[in-house]
Amino acid sequence: MPALAVIFVAFAWQANRTAAGRYRARVLTETERLLRRRRQLLREAAHELRTPITIALGHGELLAAALTGPREPDIRVVLAQLRHLQAVSDRLLAAAAADSPGYRSPEPTSPPKQLLPPARHAPAASAGSPAEGKPARVCP
Repeated sequence: MPALAVIFVAFAWQANRTAAGRYRARVLTETERLLRRRRQLLREAAHELRTPITIALGHGELLAAALTGPREPDIRVVLAQLRHLQAVSDRLLAAAAADSPGYRSPEPTSPPKQLLPPARHAPAASAGSPAEGKPARVCP
C-alpha cells in the first residue's frame, strides 16, 4: 500500500509540473507578443511623428531666414521646440530598435545641422556678373 501512495504522489507531482510548464509557455508567448506589439507601436509612432516635424522645421527655418524684426524671437522658439520634438521622435525610434533582436548600437553622430544655411542678404548695389567678381543679385 505505501508504494501505491508514492506512485500516486509522483503522478500528481508530474501532472502539476506539466501544467506549470504549459502555463509558463503561455505566459512567455503572450509576453513575446506584447513586446513585439510595443516595438511596432514605438516604431510607427516615431515614423509618424518624424515627417510632419521635419516639414514644420523646414518651413520654420524658411520663415526664420526671411523674417527679421519683432517676430524673429517667436520663430526661434518654434524652431527650438520642433528640434526638441525631433529629438523625442529619434529617441522613440532608437528605443524601438534597441528592443529588436539583433540590434547593434549605432556609432555616435554629431547633432544634425540646420536644414537650410542662414540667409545672406544681397547688396543693394547693381547686379554684377560672376565673371566680374561681383555676386549676382538675389531677387526678394
